[in-house]
Amino acid sequence: MIMEKVIIIAGPTASGKSQIALQLAKEINGEIINADSVQVYRYFDIGSAKPAESEKKSIPHHLIDIVNPDEEFNAYRFKELAREKVQEIFKRGKIPIIVGGTGLYIRCFLFDLFTQDESLIKRERQIIDEELKGKGLESLYNELKEVDPKSSEKIHPNDFIRITRALEFYRAYKIPLSAIHEKFNFSKSFCDYKIIVPLWEKSSLLKRIIRRTEEIFQKGIADEVKKILSMGYSRDVKPFKSIGYREALELIDGKLRQTEAIEKTINQTKKYAKRQLVWFKKEKNTCFFGISEKNFDNIIFHIKKILEIV
Repeated sequence: MIMEKVIIIAGPTASGKSQIALQLAKEINGEIINADSVQVYRYFDIGSAKPAESEKKSIPHHLIDIVNPDEEFNAYRFKELAREKVQEIFKRGKIPIIVGGTGLYIRCFLFDLFTQDESLIKRERQIIDEELKGKGLESLYNELKEVDPKSSEKIHPNDFIRITRALEFYRAYKIPLSAIHEKFNFSKSFCDYKIIVPLWEKSSLLKRIIRRTEEIFQKGIADEVKKILSMGYSRDVKPFKSIGYREALELIDGKLRQTEAIEKTINQTKKYAKRQLVWFKKEKNTCFFGISEKNFDNIIFHIKKILEIV
């Protein structure tokens, strides 16, 4: 068995990453580190598809429910915490398995990025949040196209989080975020690693996205949103801007019917899944593994072969 290697199960939403990681961890004496940017927040359970309590009891899970909804959390903080957990897991003689679809978190974990002043970033983010209410997202995106055209080319005009991230960085440092990405070109990784990406046929992945979306609304994501709001948290907290929660807010506001909220969430998730695949196709040490409902039960055997774990 190969030791001192971090295994990363990544890829698009609804592709079965968590299920694969759980089964793999059971077979190779592993522990799971979450790399989903919504699962780190407390109370945001249904829409982020957090693992069940029984799953967390069967295999140790880390970096889930670690911050309140109004606390700042970003890729840099994830890097620090995840690297600590990896070292702890290795010391216990186990194998770290990172699972999630937030590509920037995984890239930041593996490679050193620009160290930023959080107070500067927070100040600019507050200003941008106010401008968003007054001017709208299109205005912010147009500004980004002027100050950082390379970043804007890679960011969808509706991707609030990445637009905000790139714009707040430029305003804080007067340096395009794309220039920083070019300078820190990810040549040397923090550890030995392998990224495994389950690759479904488009029609199969779409069916899984539809099924998952219908399930989160049936399980009561709208009621979960109401509960979080009743706790005193603002609608402007970061996790409410994620897919599913945005639409659930519109549902409880009466702007959408449930069927419309489900359809909108499915469409946004399809676009996000496509962007996730594009992202991971650019990553080094990545193995795309063809998967279907028929061979899903055998995937662990094949992954172990890929990882040369016997």
